[in-house]
Amino acid sequence: MVESCIVICFLCLLFLGLFQLAHAYGSREVLFYAAARAARAKTVGFNRFMVQKTMMVAAIPNAGRMIEPVPDSTTGNFNDDAALDHAIATMSVGQLWDFALKATPSPVTTDIELTRIPEFLDSDNMDQALDVLNYAGWSTITMLPPIMGAGVGGGAPDAAQAISITVCQTYTNMLISLAALNAGDITQNSQQDGLPLSGTYQIEAHYPLYLNTSQVEQ
Repeated sequence: MVESCIVICFLCLLFLGLFQLAHAYGSREVLFYAAARAARAKTVGFNRFMVQKTMMVAAIPNAGRMIEPVPDSTTGNFNDDAALDHAIATMSVGQLWDFALKATPSPVTTDIELTRIPEFLDSDNMDQALDVLNYAGWSTITMLPPIMGAGVGGGAPDAAQAISITVCQTYTNMLISLAALNAGDITQNSQQDGLPLSGTYQIEAHYPLYLNTSQVEQ
């Protein structure tokens, strides 16, 4: 039994580590997607504020819990489902299981996002935007200033310059402190100790073509 307990402890640590690694990898992919959406917004000529909002919307999966709009004061969350509450109160365990298998769950927050994201993108300033939609972790996601690179390929015209955008975030959803683990100690992670993640996307700049009416007419 002692040997089994020791082995189980190491297996649990291994599985938790793999889970954390997979979650961090997924978060990194979200940053790549957010950088791609921001680069796409920039390449067609949107201003910096619109590019910033586009990046924030694309990074919602990494932004944590929704804090605006405020959850219902009586339940404390958006997931109060009257149909599910009725099913739990009236059905047996077997009936409830069949009901759950037939149902297609849809978070209430998804419906809120679908209705508020267009208004968020249409806002005139950041204060107004955050009054429409806000998340606890949006402030941890940063976008570096866009970098205008050289033309794509040798001798490319100005209209073919490349835009590179990088989105960064410190991944803090770890159970074990990386700094302590590096020192040979296993301690609980704190918000100050995290894994820096970033995603970069490069795309050809098209906005000079849109702004050059003479080229468009030709």
